[in-house]
Formats: sequence, structure tokens, C-alpha cells
Amino acid sequence: MGKLFFVALPIGNLEDITLRALRILKETDLILAEKPIKTLKLLSHFKIRKSIYPYFEGKNERNLNKVLQAIREDKNIVFVSEAGTPGIADPGQKLVNWAIENRLAMEFIPGVSALNFVISVSGFRSKGFDFFGFLPKKGRTKLAQIIKFNWDDEKALIFFFSPYRLIRDLEFLNSLDQNLEIVLAKEATKMHEQIFRGSLSKVLEDLKQETIKGEWTGIIRKRL
Repeated sequence: MGKLFFVALPIGNLEDITLRALRILKETDLILAEKPIKTLKLLSHFKIRKSIYPYFEGKNERNLNKVLQAIREDKNIVFVSEAGTPGIADPGQKLVNWAIENRLAMEFIPGVSALNFVISVSGFRSKGFDFFGFLPKKGRTKLAQIIKFNWDDEKALIFFFSPYRLIRDLEFLNSLDQNLEIVLAKEATKMHEQIFRGSLSKVLEDLKQETIKGEWTGIIRKRL
């Protein structure tokens, strides 16, 4: 019986990949990838040639049968998300449960994560963190109630932001409380990385002068 590996990839800077991750990628029989084109570029950079099957939650479900058969034939399979550590706001969450249901052996290779990055750079001394992933397009009234119920003065909240909804999402959060501060990371670990700090209202004003492209992660707390 083979094994299903979950391998963390860099979130921007390719030098952040671990030696263990490279070894597993080289030794595996095939790769299941959330974004095959992006994964192929990374493999090419490290001169690794492997067969890649696409897998995105709700799509490419037929490839799971191929994975199951391959593992039963004593082959090792790797799953990689678009970037970062699998299982954090990506199809890896469903895949782990699928593997548990099918009693498959699993191994997890940790690495860089935008979640850990923004906690580290924030400097916030909080007693806890709540991670909300990407804010939904709909159902925000209910979400506002959940956030307010779970939030206290000693807890920070972490969000991923789509560049297409960044301003709208930040304005929504600012409407919940006018006394918030944020550390917002743009293109973390990449060449054009930027960190915005300050009150949420000030950062919103600063963003009017910025190009809202790229990947964004933010951590927010009530101002002390």
C-alpha cells in the first residue's frame, strides 16, 4: 500500500521550499495539484519531471479514483495546493477527509504559510487568533454576528483577501467596529512585498494610492 503526501510549497519565493519537500516531490509517482500550470512551473524550476493530475474541490473528482487505485498498487501520491501549506482554505481539507474515509496512509510535509507569515510580521501580542479564510460574497449579515460574538479585546482575526474584493471586504470589517488596527501583507515573500500597518480606516485611505493586484493577507485586532 502506498501513501498520500501533502506537501507545502512556497507562497512566492521559491527559495522557501524545504529540502524534505523537494525530496518527496522527486520520489513520488505522481502529483495531484490544485493549479497544475503553476505546479509545473515550480517543478521545472527544480528540474523535476512528474505526471500531474488536476484536483479542485467540486471538479476533477474522477481523478480521486486514479489516486486510490495507484495507492493500492503501492505507489506514492503527492497533493499540492496552489501555494503554501495544504488544508488551509484549499481543496486539501476535503482530500484529508477522503483519505481518512478510505483508510489511506498519509504524511504531511509542513512549510511556509501566509497565515503564519502575517502573524509573525504583525507583532500583535494576542491571546488567540481566529482564521476566517476568504470572506463570502453573500451572507455577510450572519457573518457579522458570528465575528462580533467570538471577538474580544485580546483576540486577533486573520483573513485572506481577493484583490477583486479587497476594498469592499475591508470596508465591511471597518463597519463592524471603528476602533480596529490592521497589518495587511501584499505579495508576501515576493519581490514586490508590501506591509501596510495602522488603523483600518487609515490603511483603507492608503490603498487608494496602490495597485490592488496580487495576493493579500490581513490580521486585525481592536486597538489597545
